[in-house]
Amino acid sequence: MLQVLDKLDKVGEEKVAKELVRLGLNSTSVGRVISLIKTRGEVEEIIHALRTMPVDNQLFAEGIDELEKVCAYINSFQIPSKNYQADLTIVRGLDYYTGTVCETIINQYPTIGSVCSGGRYDNLAQNYTARNLPGVGISIGLTRLFYQLREAGIIKTGSSTPSQILIIPMPDTLDYALNIATQIRKNGIATEVYLNDAKIAKKFGYADKLGIPFVVVIGEYEVNSGLLKLKKMQTGEQTEVRLEDILNKIRT
Repeated sequence: MLQVLDKLDKVGEEKVAKELVRLGLNSTSVGRVISLIKTRGEVEEIIHALRTMPVDNQLFAEGIDELEKVCAYINSFQIPSKNYQADLTIVRGLDYYTGTVCETIINQYPTIGSVCSGGRYDNLAQNYTARNLPGVGISIGLTRLFYQLREAGIIKTGSSTPSQILIIPMPDTLDYALNIATQIRKNGIATEVYLNDAKIAKKFGYADKLGIPFVVVIGEYEVNSGLLKLKKMQTGEQTEVRLEDILNKIRT
Protein backbone atom coordinates (compact mmCIF):
# COMPACT_ATOMS: atom_id res chain seq x y z
CA MET A 1 0.00 0.00 0.00
CA LEU A 2 2.87 2.38 0.75
CA GLN A 3 4.14 2.09 -2.81
CA VAL A 4 0.67 3.12 -4.04
CA LEU A 5 0.60 6.19 -1.77
CA ASP A 6 4.03 7.17 -3.05
CA LYS A 7 2.47 7.70 -6.49
CA LEU A 8 0.08 10.41 -5.25
CA ASP A 9 2.06 13.34 -6.72
CA LYS A 10 2.57 11.51 -10.01
CA VAL A 11 -0.83 9.98 -10.81
CA GLY A 12 -3.23 11.93 -8.61
CA GLU A 13 -5.70 11.17 -5.85
CA GLU A 14 -8.31 9.42 -8.01
CA LYS A 15 -5.97 6.77 -9.41
CA VAL A 16 -4.41 6.19 -5.99
CA ALA A 17 -7.89 5.66 -4.50
CA LYS A 18 -8.79 3.13 -7.21
CA GLU A 19 -5.56 1.24 -6.58
CA LEU A 20 -6.24 1.11 -2.84
CA VAL A 21 -9.69 -0.31 -3.52
CA ARG A 22 -8.10 -2.92 -5.77
CA LEU A 23 -5.86 -3.88 -2.86
CA GLY A 24 -8.90 -4.59 -0.70
CA LEU A 25 -9.73 -1.36 1.16
CA ASN A 26 -13.34 -0.21 1.22
CA SER A 27 -14.29 3.32 0.18
CA THR A 28 -14.54 4.54 3.79
CA SER A 29 -11.02 3.33 4.61
CA VAL A 30 -9.65 4.81 1.41
CA GLY A 31 -11.19 8.18 2.28
CA ARG A 32 -9.63 8.11 5.76
CA VAL A 33 -6.20 7.21 4.35
CA ILE A 34 -6.32 9.99 1.75
CA SER A 35 -7.51 12.46 4.39
CA LEU A 36 -4.66 11.44 6.69
CA ILE A 37 -1.83 11.89 4.22
CA LYS A 38 -3.26 15.19 2.90
CA THR A 39 -3.08 16.80 6.35
CA ARG A 40 -1.32 20.14 5.93
CA GLY A 41 -0.17 22.98 8.17
CA GLU A 42 2.55 23.87 10.64
CA VAL A 43 4.14 20.99 12.53
CA GLU A 44 2.15 21.72 15.68
CA GLU A 45 -1.09 21.82 13.69
CA ILE A 46 -0.37 18.50 12.00
CA ILE A 47 0.51 16.79 15.27
CA HIS A 48 -2.65 18.16 16.86
CA ALA A 49 -4.72 16.96 13.92
CA LEU A 50 -3.19 13.50 14.17
CA ARG A 51 -3.81 13.28 17.90
CA THR A 52 -7.47 14.22 17.49
CA MET A 53 -8.14 11.60 14.81
CA PRO A 54 -10.42 8.76 15.99
CA VAL A 55 -7.69 6.13 15.72
CA ASP A 56 -7.13 3.65 18.55
CA ASN A 57 -3.83 2.09 17.57
CA GLN A 58 -0.65 1.93 19.64
CA LEU A 59 1.70 2.04 16.64
CA PHE A 60 -0.11 5.14 15.33
CA ALA A 61 0.29 6.84 18.72
CA GLU A 62 4.00 5.92 18.87
CA GLY A 63 4.48 7.38 15.41
CA ILE A 64 2.97 10.70 16.46
CA ASP A 65 5.18 10.81 19.57
CA GLU A 66 8.27 10.10 17.48
CA LEU A 67 7.40 12.76 14.91
CA GLU A 68 6.88 15.29 17.67
CA LYS A 69 10.22 14.44 19.29
CA VAL A 70 12.12 14.64 15.99
CA CYS A 71 10.62 18.07 15.28
CA ALA A 72 11.49 19.20 18.81
CA TYR A 73 15.15 18.35 18.19
CA ILE A 74 15.03 20.19 14.87
CA ASN A 75 13.86 23.22 16.83
CA SER A 76 16.79 22.74 19.22
CA PHE A 77 19.05 23.32 16.21
CA GLN A 78 17.09 26.57 15.66
CA ILE A 79 16.22 25.51 12.13
CA PRO A 80 13.72 28.05 10.74
CA SER A 81 10.26 26.56 10.33
CA LYS A 82 10.30 27.59 6.65
CA ASN A 83 13.15 25.14 6.05
CA TYR A 84 11.30 21.97 7.05
CA GLN A 85 7.83 20.55 7.21
CA ALA A 86 5.98 17.44 8.31
CA ASP A 87 4.84 15.73 5.12
CA LEU A 88 2.66 12.64 5.58
CA THR A 89 2.88 11.75 1.89
CA ILE A 90 6.58 10.83 2.03
CA VAL A 91 7.16 7.13 1.48
CA ARG A 92 10.56 5.51 1.18
CA GLY A 93 10.85 2.70 -1.34
CA LEU A 94 12.46 0.16 1.00
CA ASP A 95 10.35 -1.77 3.50
CA TYR A 96 12.86 -1.99 6.36
CA TYR A 97 12.11 1.48 7.77
CA THR A 98 10.52 1.35 11.21
CA GLY A 99 10.11 5.03 12.12
CA THR A 100 10.42 8.57 10.82
CA VAL A 101 11.60 8.95 7.22
CA CYS A 102 12.81 12.11 5.51
CA GLU A 103 13.58 13.61 2.13
CA THR A 104 15.54 16.78 1.38
CA ILE A 105 15.21 19.05 -1.63
CA ILE A 106 16.97 22.26 -2.67
CA ASN A 107 14.21 24.82 -3.19
CA GLN A 108 16.16 26.68 -5.87
CA TYR A 109 16.74 23.43 -7.81
CA PRO A 110 13.56 21.34 -7.43
CA THR A 111 14.10 19.53 -10.71
CA ILE A 112 17.05 17.52 -9.36
CA GLY A 113 14.74 15.86 -6.82
CA SER A 114 15.68 14.60 -3.39
CA VAL A 115 19.36 15.04 -2.54
CA CYS A 116 19.35 13.44 0.91
CA SER A 117 16.85 10.81 2.06
CA GLY A 118 16.57 8.14 4.70
CA GLY A 119 15.10 7.33 8.09
CA ARG A 120 15.07 5.00 11.09
CA TYR A 121 15.41 1.23 10.66
CA ASP A 122 15.63 -0.52 14.01
CA ASN A 123 17.23 -3.94 14.17
CA LEU A 124 18.06 -4.22 10.48
CA ALA A 125 21.41 -5.61 11.64
CA GLN A 126 19.69 -8.78 12.90
CA ASN A 127 20.53 -10.28 9.51
CA TYR A 128 24.20 -10.16 10.46
CA THR A 129 24.37 -10.28 14.27
CA ALA A 130 22.50 -11.65 17.27
CA ARG A 131 22.52 -8.21 18.91
CA ASN A 132 19.44 -5.97 18.79
CA LEU A 133 20.77 -2.74 17.28
CA PRO A 134 18.93 0.50 16.45
CA GLY A 135 19.75 2.25 13.22
CA VAL A 136 19.31 5.58 11.49
CA GLY A 137 20.73 6.35 8.09
CA ILE A 138 20.55 8.47 4.97
CA SER A 139 21.70 8.27 1.39
CA ILE A 140 23.06 11.34 -0.36
CA GLY A 141 23.16 12.12 -4.06
CA LEU A 142 26.71 13.44 -3.76
CA THR A 143 27.34 14.38 -7.35
CA ARG A 144 24.27 16.52 -7.89
CA LEU A 145 24.30 17.89 -4.35
CA PHE A 146 27.90 19.08 -4.26
CA TYR A 147 27.75 20.40 -7.80
CA GLN A 148 24.88 22.70 -6.84
CA LEU A 149 26.50 23.68 -3.51
CA ARG A 150 29.75 24.59 -5.25
CA GLU A 151 27.95 26.49 -8.01
CA ALA A 152 26.08 28.49 -5.37
CA GLY A 153 29.31 29.25 -3.50
CA ILE A 154 28.02 27.56 -0.34
CA ILE A 155 31.05 25.29 -0.05
CA LYS A 156 34.64 25.83 -1.11
CA THR A 157 37.58 23.48 -1.34
CA GLY A 158 40.10 23.87 1.46
CA SER A 159 40.97 22.25 4.78
CA SER A 160 40.09 18.58 5.21
CA THR A 161 38.94 19.42 8.78
CA PRO A 162 36.43 22.26 8.54
CA SER A 163 35.28 22.03 12.18
CA GLN A 164 36.98 24.59 14.41
CA ILE A 165 35.23 23.53 17.58
CA LEU A 166 33.81 20.28 18.95
CA ILE A 167 31.01 20.44 21.52
CA ILE A 168 30.69 17.44 23.84
CA PRO A 169 27.33 17.25 25.64
CA MET A 170 27.05 15.34 28.90
CA PRO A 171 23.81 13.44 29.76
CA ASP A 172 20.64 15.56 29.60
CA THR A 173 22.40 18.58 28.09
CA LEU A 174 21.93 17.84 24.38
CA ASP A 175 19.29 20.53 23.83
CA TYR A 176 21.55 23.19 25.39
CA ALA A 177 24.57 21.93 23.44
CA LEU A 178 22.67 22.10 20.15
CA ASN A 179 21.59 25.65 20.97
CA ILE A 180 25.17 26.73 21.70
CA ALA A 181 26.43 25.05 18.53
CA THR A 182 23.84 26.85 16.45
CA GLN A 183 24.76 30.24 17.90
CA ILE A 184 28.45 29.63 17.16
CA ARG A 185 27.66 28.53 13.59
CA LYS A 186 25.62 31.69 13.04
CA ASN A 187 28.88 33.57 13.61
CA GLY A 188 30.56 31.74 10.76
CA ILE A 189 32.49 29.20 12.86
CA ALA A 190 32.25 25.56 11.76
CA THR A 191 31.06 23.60 14.79
CA GLU A 192 30.47 19.90 15.43
CA VAL A 193 28.48 18.22 18.22
CA TYR A 194 29.67 14.80 19.43
CA LEU A 195 26.60 12.56 19.60
CA ASN A 196 27.99 9.07 20.17
CA ASP A 197 27.93 7.44 23.59
CA ALA A 198 31.58 6.98 24.56
CA LYS A 199 34.08 7.67 27.32
CA ILE A 200 35.28 11.26 27.59
CA ALA A 201 38.83 10.28 26.61
CA LYS A 202 37.56 8.85 23.33
CA LYS A 203 35.64 12.03 22.63
CA PHE A 204 38.75 14.16 23.11
CA GLY A 205 40.67 11.65 21.03
CA TYR A 206 38.15 12.18 18.24
CA ALA A 207 38.86 15.91 18.25
CA ASP A 208 42.61 15.29 18.33
CA LYS A 209 42.48 12.78 15.47
CA LEU A 210 40.52 15.13 13.22
CA GLY A 211 42.62 18.14 14.18
CA ILE A 212 39.72 20.11 15.65
CA PRO A 213 41.51 22.90 17.54
CA PHE A 214 38.96 23.63 20.30
CA VAL A 215 36.65 21.54 22.51
CA VAL A 216 33.81 22.57 24.82
CA VAL A 217 32.31 20.09 27.28
CA ILE A 218 28.78 20.97 28.38
CA GLY A 219 27.50 19.56 31.64
CA GLU A 220 25.05 20.61 34.32
CA TYR A 221 27.40 23.36 35.59
CA GLU A 222 27.66 24.98 32.17
CA VAL A 223 23.88 24.91 31.66
CA ASN A 224 23.20 26.53 35.04
CA SER A 225 26.03 29.09 35.03
CA GLY A 226 26.05 30.17 31.40
CA LEU A 227 29.85 29.71 31.41
CA LEU A 228 31.69 27.39 29.04
CA LYS A 229 35.03 25.66 29.45
CA LEU A 230 37.03 26.08 26.26
CA LYS A 231 39.98 23.73 25.79
CA LYS A 232 42.67 24.43 23.23
CA MET A 233 43.73 20.99 22.02
CA GLN A 234 47.22 21.94 20.87
CA THR A 235 48.35 23.26 24.26
CA GLY A 236 45.82 21.69 26.65
CA GLU A 237 45.02 25.17 27.98
CA GLN A 238 41.51 25.41 29.39
CA THR A 239 39.67 28.65 30.10
CA GLU A 240 36.22 29.41 31.46
CA VAL A 241 34.46 31.91 29.23
CA ARG A 242 31.09 33.12 28.06
CA LEU A 243 29.78 32.43 24.59
CA GLU A 244 30.79 35.80 23.15
CA ASP A 245 34.33 35.30 24.46
CA ILE A 246 34.55 31.90 22.74
CA LEU A 247 33.83 33.57 19.43
CA ASN A 248 36.69 36.05 19.97
CA LYS A 249 39.19 33.41 21.11
CA ILE A 250 38.54 31.13 18.15
CA ARG A 251 38.92 33.94 15.67
CA THR A 252 42.28 35.07 17.11
